[in-house]
Amino acid sequence: MHKLFKTGAIITLVFFIWLPLYAQTESTNDSGLNIALDTLTLFFLLLAMFFALQLQSYLKGGEMMVSWRWLSGAAIFFALAKLLEIANLSASVVLVPWLVRAVYFFAAIFLAMGFYQQKKVIS
Repeated sequence: MHKLFKTGAIITLVFFIWLPLYAQTESTNDSGLNIALDTLTLFFLLLAMFFALQLQSYLKGGEMMVSWRWLSGAAIFFALAKLLEIANLSASVVLVPWLVRAVYFFAAIFLAMGFYQQKKVIS
């Protein structure tokens, strides 16, 4: 696990070092790529939400269930924010600029509360 973490950190570091090399000087319309990546991200967020809800049903009450409810809510908010971003990029919906940030804010609150509840139960 430790070796895998080091390898991932090195790959991420190299990616961020080389990223400015691929920066484009002229503006191009690459919204198709953005929509494809956001759709793939939305798929994995919905998959995470499915697994979180499935795990929550396995707990059947108990102290850990409260934290998984918070974490499931965070996954739902992340998926909603990604869905709003896809709709905004595809120009099918005109959104207020702060709406996506507000949804991310609520997702962060739910995530923090879920981890806090898990810490409280474990300790």
